[in-house]
Amino acid sequence: MKTHAERQNAESLFVREGRTLDDIAAAVGVSKATLARWSAAGKWTEKRAAFREGPMEFIATLKRERALLAEQVKSAAIAEKAGLIDGMYKLDTMIERAERGAGALDRTMGVMEEFAAFAAQRWPGMTEEKLAALADATQAFLNAKRKENA
Repeated sequence: MKTHAERQNAESLFVREGRTLDDIAAAVGVSKATLARWSAAGKWTEKRAAFREGPMEFIATLKRERALLAEQVKSAAIAEKAGLIDGMYKLDTMIERAERGAGALDRTMGVMEEFAAFAAQRWPGMTEEKLAALADATQAFLNAKRKENA
């Protein structure tokens, strides 16, 4: 029987790091078929897409998933409720952590946008193309930091 920790680790590798199921199977020691079932049940592909779009979309996806679990709890058999409530608790924890991280990221992006405006005023010869390159470099840097801290 596979542990919950293995499942969480596999989901994190897929969603946050963008690794393939084959790669995760080798890293975690779980079959690709098991990973595919976990991925489908946990909507990993949707979570990955939301994570790549940005922290606020990722948080929104987590909140939708939590709302679905809350609805399932209402009609679930007693034996199933504990597992669903546990899932809700874990999603609550993920949402809280993501919201804390999103706030910091939003503040960082705000500072970088202010810097771009400052650069445009300070150096009038700064072209839109150069500002766009600066914004792209900033985004790449922040994505790298996000992966480091995940």
